Formats: sequence, structure tokens, C-alpha cells
Amino acid sequence: MVGKIQAGLWQSGDMFAQEGYSEYISITPDDRYPGIKRWAFRVQGDSMDLLYPSGTIVVAVSYCDIARPPKSGDKVIAIRQENGLEEATLKEIEVRDDGRVVLWPRSTNPDFSQAIVLPKSSLNPFPDNGCHDEYRIAGMIIQSIRRE
Repeated sequence: MVGKIQAGLWQSGDMFAQEGYSEYISITPDDRYPGIKRWAFRVQGDSMDLLYPSGTIVVAVSYCDIARPPKSGDKVIAIRQENGLEEATLKEIEVRDDGRVVLWPRSTNPDFSQAIVLPKSSLNPFPDNGCHDEYRIAGMIIQSIRRE
């Protein structure tokens, strides 16, 4: 498991390279993504608790690795870059007809009822110039594991 991901507030750090995290889990192969590297994160917070209560383990793949852009309904890891630092959050994506990207919380908490509207360029995880935009959609959740 790589680490924790915030379902609520933005969380700093490189989500795919958290150091010092030493929890291990076993997951079954996923024939939809053979040979694709997967990352596991433990969800913290309640902005996605209708889908992933705090403590749920989510498994993600990189959009770059699966060679397709995000589409409406995907549960995603969104990255925001600010002042040279990166922050991440877990949300459900909506790609509008005009190209705007909206990140939706799915929460029982009324504090997390507002969508985050991103520029349409955030759908490209690796812009042609090699530099990341302020926002990008880095990963897609393909599996969740939680206690009943």
C-alpha cells in the first residue's frame, strides 16, 4: 500500500511515492488491466463516505498507463500543484460537454456538498511541454476493499 488519500481536504505529498508507509495488502489480479501497475491507498475523511467510508482501501491505476482519458462517473485521484508542492484528493469526475472538469464529493457531510470545477486542460496528465498544469487527474479507482 502506498499510503493514505484524503477524501475531503487536499492532502500534500506525492501520492504515488509516499515514503515510510509500511502497510501491506494482497489483492487479486485484475484482468481488465493486465500488467498495469496498481497502487493502494487507505481513505481518510468523509467527503466520499457514500462510496468509500473512512478506512476503505482503494486501488488505483494511472490514466497514463491505461491510455485513456478520464470520463464522467470515474472515481479519481486529482492532483493540485501549488507553490511547487503537490496535493491530492479523491472524488468522482464529471466531464461536461464544454470540456470543463468537475470533481464531486459523495458525502453524508453537508460541508462536502460543493463541486470543484477544474480547467479542461486537467484531463491531460502529462502535457506536451513536460510540465504539469495546476490540476491534473492522475489515477482512476478500480477497486475498493472495506469491512462490512
